[in-house]
Amino acid sequence: PEAEKQLHDFLKLNQKENSNMGYLPKDKDTPDAWIKRHPDLIRLTGIHPFNAEAPLSKLVNCGLHTPTGLHYVRNHGPVPKLDWNTHKLSIGGLVENPKVFSMDELVQRFKSYTLPVSFHCAGNRRKELNMIKRSTGFNWGPSAVSCAIWTGIRLCDLLKVVMPNESKSKYVVFKGCDDLPRGHYGTSITYEQAIDPNNDILIAYEMNGEKLHPDHGFPIRVLIPGFIGGRMVKWLKEIELTEKESDSFYHYNDNRVYPPHIDTSNLQSSKYYKH
Repeated sequence: PEAEKQLHDFLKLNQKENSNMGYLPKDKDTPDAWIKRHPDLIRLTGIHPFNAEAPLSKLVNCGLHTPTGLHYVRNHGPVPKLDWNTHKLSIGGLVENPKVFSMDELVQRFKSYTLPVSFHCAGNRRKELNMIKRSTGFNWGPSAVSCAIWTGIRLCDLLKVVMPNESKSKYVVFKGCDDLPRGHYGTSITYEQAIDPNNDILIAYEMNGEKLHPDHGFPIRVLIPGFIGGRMVKWLKEIELTEKESDSFYHYNDNRVYPPHIDTSNLQSSKYYKH
């Protein structure tokens, strides 16, 4: 009963905060003008693309769970404008039974799971780091961490249907719909991580009891508890089983820790940088 009351109270808080969301003047002349956002979010990279966090005091006052409107946002470019009724998720690569699912097929065919998951951007509090030694990332404050309630299907259940080639599959590669200067955002995890049901990896389609907000991956995204946000691909369109990790520019160059002798002055000319 106490847990049910806490969930009920949070969902009421979520609705209250979401009622403050609207079309913001700063977004008017950007590709994201169609998206409703919370006015209290602090923009960290100018007007566009949208990268933002909540004021720390407001985040703390919300308690253990974060309302959708105050959840931090990390976008590399314009948010794809997708449709639930037409969006497809393809699963292929080293599998015997490749599939293409509609959103309704995913929801109706597979058992759903709901989990409270806390995750964060690898750059959380980078502003303080940049004050000591300049890094390649922008100045996140202390609020690039949030905990929402997510609903989706387990990745391991999804992979069973396509019948992976277990002797060759080493990685599971995720690709999003966002069209960026360096190609689609993509990343990967190991096959062993993906098929382990204890890892609770979800292909999520709901956040805090509602369909995903556009900034958080509508209509579908990856959710990997215990991993940085950069591994949780939004606007997911493709899953591929491969022998090699993702070759995405963003997989290689985002959220990486480089040796001490590599800094912003010599990163792009180093062997660690993928062009």
